[in-house]
Amino acid sequence: MQKLKLGANIILFGENAIEALSELDSKTKKVLIVESGKILQEVGYEQELMDILSKNGFEFSIFDQVGPEPTFTDIRSGVELAKELEPDWIIGFGGGSAMDAAKLIWVMYENPEIDSITKLSMPSSIKKLREKAKLCCIATTAGTGSEVTRAAVFTDEASKKKIAVADSVALRLVPDIAVLDAHFTMTMPSFLTASTGMDVITHAVESYLSCKANIFSESLSMAAFKIAYENLPNSYAYPKEYSYKENMLAASSLAGIAFSNSGLGVCHSLAHVIGAKLKVAHGMANAILLPYVIELLNGYDCCKLKIGKLEDAIETSDLSQAIRQLNDQLNIPNDFTKFIDSNYHLNDHIDELITLAIDDSNTKNSPVKLTRNDFEKIINQVFNK
Repeated sequence: MQKLKLGANIILFGENAIEALSELDSKTKKVLIVESGKILQEVGYEQELMDILSKNGFEFSIFDQVGPEPTFTDIRSGVELAKELEPDWIIGFGGGSAMDAAKLIWVMYENPEIDSITKLSMPSSIKKLREKAKLCCIATTAGTGSEVTRAAVFTDEASKKKIAVADSVALRLVPDIAVLDAHFTMTMPSFLTASTGMDVITHAVESYLSCKANIFSESLSMAAFKIAYENLPNSYAYPKEYSYKENMLAASSLAGIAFSNSGLGVCHSLAHVIGAKLKVAHGMANAILLPYVIELLNGYDCCKLKIGKLEDAIETSDLSQAIRQLNDQLNIPNDFTKFIDSNYHLNDHIDELITLAIDDSNTKNSPVKLTRNDFEKIINQVFNK
């Protein structure tokens, strides 16, 4: 038996979808808005949201002290503001970092006894949700799919490890409302369009190949893969064309729903580890790793058929090469060479990287139980060794 949760309770999709928040149902009329930095203020999107909420008489506070990778310190600071405001809605407004931070602020606001990294990382610690507030997520990038997923990720500053928080039993971390209004993705710089777009494709491929995939997730994964593969090059090349941005936003959410119900794989495990060590954006790390992971998995008979179906969907005979060609179109490098500091010597760290990747929660979803030698092969390839 599998327990499925196919997205947010309500998904608002299309032009002016954000306007629906002017009728947000609320008893206290208090909202905490969680953002990552000042960028949404600078481009005017923050004001648009405030104007819409003001129509409904809301009082709101903005917490924008979330880093590119939310840390426990970021989250705890947001919780303090939530305690002061006592909102009955928390809105994550931004990319994956803002939305994940909003989820975790929500968890700690509802469960004040969660006061440490250890407690936050234990699913059993989440006793209550929706007793104080509900959660809305507004995506401003087409990548993470966090607006429809049942998990959130934060970074432990001390160990530099990324920690996933999930409510796998009750699936309560999926937001109540997801807003997919491509207007808010139109100002993404080209490098972010490329990076987050390849995150979508990696989500689609890995959720499709996952050993926990099911007929529901596979259908969503395949749809997300085809839409993203067909639209990402144009979204990158023609940044002012709304339709490509909207299609990528839809693909991102479809992939998010898929991997929420199937898990991801070793590409994400390695991206978490290498990205943290080299300070490489998550989507960029996935993009570089994905062709090498596909090549390795395609060497196993149990993966060939599914990889073949992905190839058929985009009319190619070599999926890994097709991904490399797409990376080239997006100006994404073939390896991590440009990100490696001269003082970083792979031989001194490779055993640690392998161990961390094996221990990452996504590795258990791999369709193949990879060996340390398999991980070492991929790491050497992406470090150009």
